[in-house]
Amino acid sequence: MDFKALMKIKLLKRYDPEEFTFDVLKEEYGIFAIRGPRGIPHSLSEALKME
Repeated sequence: MDFKALMKIKLLKRYDPEEFTFDVLKEEYGIFAIRGPRGIPHSLSEALKME
């Protein structure tokens, strides 16, 4: 492979592990799997912004 560009990612915020458990994500936000940094529901986006 010939890489012409790289992407750097940076951790912006860390949340308490008990705050957004998989059960909470499933029951409150309808998320059943985390596959990558695609989109998130608007309701979860708002909840993350409030923290």
